[in-house]
Amino acid sequence: MATTRDTVLLIASDTSLAGSNIADALLQHASFAWTPLRQEENNAGDRCWIASSLSNCRELVLWRTPKKLTCLDDADEECRRMLEAAPCSHSSENGIGTGNEMVRNIKDVLFLERHVAASASGQKSLTVHPIGNPREDLEPMGGVAGRLPPPSPRLASLLRSLRSVHGGQAASLEDFDVTFEATHHGPWLKSPALFAEIGSSEAEWSRADAGHCWADALWAEFSKPEPVSGPVVISIGGNHYMSHMNDLLKLHPGLMVGHMLPTYVLRDAGVEQIQASVKEALQATLLAHPEVPEIIVYMSKKSLRSAERQAVQTALESLAASLGPGSPVLRAVSTSAQLQKIIEADLAEVAV
Repeated sequence: MATTRDTVLLIASDTSLAGSNIADALLQHASFAWTPLRQEENNAGDRCWIASSLSNCRELVLWRTPKKLTCLDDADEECRRMLEAAPCSHSSENGIGTGNEMVRNIKDVLFLERHVAASASGQKSLTVHPIGNPREDLEPMGGVAGRLPPPSPRLASLLRSLRSVHGGQAASLEDFDVTFEATHHGPWLKSPALFAEIGSSEAEWSRADAGHCWADALWAEFSKPEPVSGPVVISIGGNHYMSHMNDLLKLHPGLMVGHMLPTYVLRDAGVEQIQASVKEALQATLLAHPEVPEIIVYMSKKSLRSAERQAVQTALESLAASLGPGSPVLRAVSTSAQLQKIIEADLAEVAV
């Protein structure tokens, strides 16, 4: 009889120096106890390993592919089919058995990739960001124009794990920033997803210490207890590296994060396009966090013009009116003081 298993995917491209670096470090990390997936010979060059029975992840899959990640639309479905078509070398005593006995629920997808800085500074960095293309009127960077996959519920937790490991590393990584990035590229998929990256040049992408830092952070993330759901914040406005969201995360350990749309992606958009982008970000975040009591939309008064903030408010009210009973409350704030007050009240309720 078939059983269902929650599965988290880690995906790296063999064409990416940084992705290969992180994947190599993960496979060398003894704590994961990887088991290779037995597969028939194929021309695709795809390879998989499985780690099971981690503290907050029943099954973790590392998938290495020769394909470019931003073009890997429907990666969750492709990997699900691969897993269910191939028997695993785990024994049935370990609860895996053959792939045909197991139906996978792809709970989360983490893409391991390089970061390329837009500025000439080329700041060394370790970054985490949600994925998707916020505007339907612009050429997509992989994925689908105007569509945003659900943001991984691990966005905030993973950045915290990365900060903790980075802070304890040798001085060799002290000049690396550890930071969020805004939502800005594909691929498209239905499962919650994020990108975990090393930046910002070839010199950093292949650094073993950066790869091992990521491997240690991922071990820390998957070996700790599942976090209690706290308030979720969506950011509308701000710079690409979401400085204000980085600061919020330091102040509030229980905070969770949804999509983050930077000012530059909205600046030349009309009212209708802003509303469409905001609705897409809200709907995707609702899919990722269906059981939280409240989702807070922070539309920075310093970063957005009055007309832009009004378009955000209109989109929020329109979507809120369409939600059924029991859905999360959607609330917009425009100042950091308002946001702090609401977060502190919500976290206090979670702690009770």
